[in-house]
Amino acid sequence: MKYEERIVWQPYNFQQTGSKGFAVLLDREFAKEMLSVTLEPRLRDRMNELAKERIKTFNPHYLFYKNTAFVGQFNLGSGGIWLAVDGTNGRNPLKVFDRTIKYSPHNIDTTSDVHNLMSLFDMWIKYADNLK
Repeated sequence: MKYEERIVWQPYNFQQTGSKGFAVLLDREFAKEMLSVTLEPRLRDRMNELAKERIKTFNPHYLFYKNTAFVGQFNLGSGGIWLAVDGTNGRNPLKVFDRTIKYSPHNIDTTSDVHNLMSLFDMWIKYADNLK
């Protein structure tokens, strides 16, 4: 599967609130694949280094689910700005979602916040095969 087929960007609430709202829907099979991979610490660290190289104005980082290659939260590291899986409360996302896995943002104030979070998400998807 091409990386572009693994995610769907979904805008919402633009008109109602004036916010920069968006959600990301992740393919369930891709999520299952990433949850089955035990991520080596050096690869986790390298992904976080790449995030910092790409986004220099924040302190971005990936929060991986337990010791897997699945990212549960993309964090800009400043002002509580993140994109995270909805409603899992530490549980495996596959046990919470029947279909696609939904990520929602928190504390998005600017289009730059949106762009940076989307960039982190996109980078994870593109490097997924390397994490395996």
